[in-house]
Amino acid sequence: MIDFKQAQQHLNGLTAQAFLNQYWQKKPLLIRNAFPEFQNPEFNPLTPDELAGLATEKDIASRLLLGSHPENDWKVEHGPFSEEHFAKLPESNWSLLVSDVEKHLPDFLQFTDYFRFVPDWRVDDLMVSYAPQGGSVGKHTDEYDVFLLQTHGQRRWQIEETRSTSPYIADLEIKVLEKFEPTQDWVLNPGDMLYLPPGIGHYGVAENDCMTWSFGFRAPSWQFLLQDFSDTIAEKMTEEQRYSDPRQSLQANPAEISADSLKTVRQKLSSLLQMDNNRFADWLGSAVSQQACEFPIQEQETLDADSLSEQLHSGRVLMLNPYVRLCFVRAELTSGPGYQVYINGDCAELTSPLVEIFSKQRRIALDGQANLTTETDLLLWLCDNYTKGYWLWEDELLCDEGED
Repeated sequence: MIDFKQAQQHLNGLTAQAFLNQYWQKKPLLIRNAFPEFQNPEFNPLTPDELAGLATEKDIASRLLLGSHPENDWKVEHGPFSEEHFAKLPESNWSLLVSDVEKHLPDFLQFTDYFRFVPDWRVDDLMVSYAPQGGSVGKHTDEYDVFLLQTHGQRRWQIEETRSTSPYIADLEIKVLEKFEPTQDWVLNPGDMLYLPPGIGHYGVAENDCMTWSFGFRAPSWQFLLQDFSDTIAEKMTEEQRYSDPRQSLQANPAEISADSLKTVRQKLSSLLQMDNNRFADWLGSAVSQQACEFPIQEQETLDADSLSEQLHSGRVLMLNPYVRLCFVRAELTSGPGYQVYINGDCAELTSPLVEIFSKQRRIALDGQANLTTETDLLLWLCDNYTKGYWLWEDELLCDEGED
């Protein structure tokens, strides 16, 4: 694990806490030479052809954006794409974007680990883009934090240093800012990285054939959270629970909604929205741990607790399926202090402190340091989630990736 208490080159020589204090959701930061390994032309974890190969898969989210400024002739196409389609693309002014790369290629989790100073439930994905000269996605803003790492070629970035207030141009297939007044203009080389907080207007254009990795972070909208919260409350209610007014007074005008009625409804709705701490944590944990992307998860063969324990103690390693989300909340359970553990929206109550180790490492490797024999609840939870495909044997997963 990365020691984020130490100064980090990919954070401009700052500790993670210093970066969070000075820049996170506050202001942009250009980081030269953030990942120097990308300066070596032979270091190429993902080639343009390999990226295009991902975009031909039906269950992998990919897009082609064609167009440029000032024409604003933007067009969006959604994958999967054929090799023939790529062959017909023009020589310039287009971009290929593939989402969730670290989930489709688990080896790329080693790169997302550099950003785990932000809680896992706030992490979205690693999106990789390729563009020939002139390729861009327009002048726009994002409502989430993003680190833009240049891994090949050069891309010119123009940014506004404060949150944009510009409306979007009407009747376009993508959101393009109507007004854009950049205050900074940089060309990023391989290994350079740009951090942008939400709402900052930015415009990136490929100077030549280039690839950019975008590490994005989720920011659930209050609209989503409020709707999900109210839906959760409504699920526990019945048709028999209704408005009542046993102290109704005679009104001069029956068409009026009286002040007393307004007060009654307001107070009742306010009381219905109250939750104790455990139930509130349970709602939020379930809401933010929903599956990371729509890629189908394959169920595995049933595995009993004795067999799973035996294989782990023999040295095999379980790895969290990259397509699922895992988080936990400390809770006071009926049996004492423990954890409410959420995986893809499912909740389990566990008491084993091993929960903290496994969730942090995203893998279960005993290495002689732990004994699962007496951890009955944890073993049963692992067996159930293994069958669902949420945990996979690391040697099989990485072998499958290598064979592809």
